[in-house]
Amino acid sequence: MQICTLTAALPALSASSPLRHDVHVVPTQRGWAVSVEGASFYQSLSTTQAEAIGLGITQAREGSVSLIVHGTDGRFNKVWNYR
Repeated sequence: MQICTLTAALPALSASSPLRHDVHVVPTQRGWAVSVEGASFYQSLSTTQAEAIGLGITQAREGSVSLIVHGTDGRFNKVWNYR
């Protein structure tokens, strides 16, 4: 179940965008967040890592960037490249 999505607050990433930042899936105290590098807020917050990964894959594909998935310890677990 998705808790919230804040995509309207962040400009859409696209291959033609001059600033392309990788997408991260990170653990939070309230679940799993999808975050864009350099942003001061989360794009979305999910209750499960799997759901956050699904949302992150969509964002990374749309932006032609990498998706970096962090584990509960904050370390990188997986990286998918959509460049």
